Amino acid sequence: MNIILYILIFCIGALFGSFFTLAVYRIPLGKDITHERSFCPNCNHRLEFLDLIPILSYLFLGGKCRYCKQKIRPRYFLLEIMSGVVFVLFALSLNLDILHTDMNTWIYFIFGILYLASLFIIAGIDKERTYIQKSVLLFGFIIQTIYIIYLYIVENNFNIYRYVIYLSIICILMLIDIFILRKKAKEITEVTPRIQELIDDMFETMYDADGVGLAAPQVGIRKRLVVIDCGEEPLVLINPVILETSGEQTGQEGCLSVPNKVGIVTRPNYAKVKAYDENMQEYIIEGTELLARCLCHEIDHLDGVMYVDKATEMMQIDKEDEEA
Repeated sequence: MNIILYILIFCIGALFGSFFTLAVYRIPLGKDITHERSFCPNCNHRLEFLDLIPILSYLFLGGKCRYCKQKIRPRYFLLEIMSGVVFVLFALSLNLDILHTDMNTWIYFIFGILYLASLFIIAGIDKERTYIQKSVLLFGFIIQTIYIIYLYIVENNFNIYRYVIYLSIICILMLIDIFILRKKAKEITEVTPRIQELIDDMFETMYDADGVGLAAPQVGIRKRLVVIDCGEEPLVLINPVILETSGEQTGQEGCLSVPNKVGIVTRPNYAKVKAYDENMQEYIIEGTELLARCLCHEIDHLDGVMYVDKATEMMQIDKEDEEA
C-alpha cells in the first residue's frame, strides 16, 4: 500500500513541477497561471494535456510538440523529476504511512509541500530574472503563518523558534529583492520565439498601465530589451546603446516600477541611440523631449539605474493621475 502512496506522491510532485515552470514564466509578466491555456511558442498551437506535462510528453510524444515537432527543453523534464523526488524524500522523512500516520503529520506534510512550492518557484526564477515576485514571497509567508497558528492551537509544547526561522527565510528573500533590481541586464544574441513572446507581452503590459516605455528588467527578465511608444510609432530596442546626447530638460518623471510617485529629473533634451529591431537589424533612433527622456529612462533600467536615483524631488500622486 505504501508503494502506491509514494508513487502517488511522486506524481503529485511531478505535476507541481510542471506548474512551477509555468508559474516561473508567467508570474513576472502578470499573466494568469491557472485559467489561461498555453500555446507552443514556435507554432502557436494550443497545447493539450500531454503537451503540458513534460514527463508525459517525453513518454508519449517523444518530448516534442505534436504539431511542429520542436523538442521540449530537457530542463523542464528534469525539473518535474526533481520536484517529484523532493516530494517523495519529504514524505519519507515523515515516515508517511496510509494506515498509521496521524492527522497532524498529514497536515504538516500538506503545509510543507505548499511551502516547498513557494521555494521551488523562487528557485526556478532562473538567471534571466532580476527579482523574485512579491506575490510568491507573500504566498510562502501566508502559508507558514497559517501553519504556525495551527500549531499554536493544537500543540501542547509549541516551540515557535523553529518556525520563526522559516519565516525569516522569506523575510530575507524579500530584503534581497530590494537590491537585485540593480543588476545589469544581459545582451540578446538572437530573437527566439520566447523573446518575441516577451516583446508582445511587454507591449501589452505597457499599454495596460498607460505607460510610454518599459524595460525587460521591470517584468523580471534580465535582458537588454526595451519597448517604447510615445504616440508616433511603437519601438523595439534590443541591446540599445546611447551614442550621443545634448541639451537639457527638467520635468516630472514616473515609472511603472515605482507606482503612485513622480520625481523631478533632469535629462538630455536630445538623444541618439543605436539598437536592433525584432529582426536583429541594426538601426539608429534619434529623439527629442519626451522620446529622449523615455530612451534615457528605459536604458537606465538595463544598467540597474532607476529614476529615483536621479530625482531631485519626489512627490506622491493619485493612482489615476500616474502616467509612468
